[in-house]
Amino acid sequence: MKGATTLEQDQNACIFGKAGSSFVGVDFSTVTSCQARPTIIDLDQYKANDSAIGRIEYCCRNGTLLPSIQDPSKSKSVFQMIVYKLPPQSQNSTLITPPIDWNLTGTFNSDYKCGQPRLVEPTLYADDSVSQRTESAVMSWQVTCNVTQVPVIPKCCVSFSAYNNQSVVPCSTCACGCTSENSCNKSAEALLIPIELATVPFVNRTTKTLAWAQLNHWPVPKVLPCPDNCGVSVNWHLVSDYTDGWSARMTIFNWQGLQFADWSAAVELGDSVFSGFQKTYSFNYSTPGNNTIFVYGLNQGLSYLNGIYDNYPGIQQSVFSFTLDAQKNNVSLQDFYPKKVFFDGNECAMPDTLPLNNVGRLISSLITVLALPLVVICFGPSGYL
Repeated sequence: MKGATTLEQDQNACIFGKAGSSFVGVDFSTVTSCQARPTIIDLDQYKANDSAIGRIEYCCRNGTLLPSIQDPSKSKSVFQMIVYKLPPQSQNSTLITPPIDWNLTGTFNSDYKCGQPRLVEPTLYADDSVSQRTESAVMSWQVTCNVTQVPVIPKCCVSFSAYNNQSVVPCSTCACGCTSENSCNKSAEALLIPIELATVPFVNRTTKTLAWAQLNHWPVPKVLPCPDNCGVSVNWHLVSDYTDGWSARMTIFNWQGLQFADWSAAVELGDSVFSGFQKTYSFNYSTPGNNTIFVYGLNQGLSYLNGIYDNYPGIQQSVFSFTLDAQKNNVSLQDFYPKKVFFDGNECAMPDTLPLNNVGRLISSLITVLALPLVVICFGPSGYL
């Protein structure tokens, strides 16, 4: 193989199996696998120029495929394998059977279901030895894989906050699942937290969360709610709200040790506010349709979402600005918050409630009242919240 390898390299299955008796004198030390259903894994980027297993164009993506709207050059990955035929197929030179029962899995990606290979027109390749000449593959097949529609446990979650509310609506209890071993309350609603706890891991929030509830005279269950158990969370914070426009800040938190290279996210908004979208300031962005804003790192340095370190999560954030035509839009409080949020292609669990709006407009009929928005920006060790 070149451009990829198998998860397991068991040469005993080759030497003592059917391959060993069929290919006498073959050096099986270079054989990757003799399994009927091997698991193939991508190679790290530094293997791209390796003379033995690299040097395949578009190979070695470290298991990451990006959307074409983010980077077309990284939206495909290529690997090459040489397969030896075993009897009785080896007796027929024109009999070629493609690999079947494909499956795509990964560390953070969604679940996919793949169809069977179907024969297509032979692929054309550029001939490196002769300029402007192409060569054709003998046969080509295409396998199509789609995200499964079966509900799965989310791998990310969303929290809401606003300039006119001192509390954060955190991710929901067990948003990314809970195990039977958890002794916490799986059915209780997540407790509101003060905004300064937004960058604090769940296990270190208890004391201040309880004090916050006592200060605001909120009831607390005897058995405290379970954590969200999500490795990544996204906070959508309403920054400002004026008569002719508004702004929000999206902050992505990485609570796990895994680092995300070339991360991406997307938010789906309602019709009444999406049409007023202007730009993001610290993210690259595009609007692919369906009232969706697709965002990713502004440059190479900002394309990495680092993992948690010394109890501080990895963070990426940017402000989104919007205009608002009071004559055309009947805007309610929930319109300022996304309907759906995605991170690296995975749909995130949404909170059940919104921050109470005690200042500013509640509906468009109040737009004519002059509002004095208060923007509170808290600075912490990892940047502003």
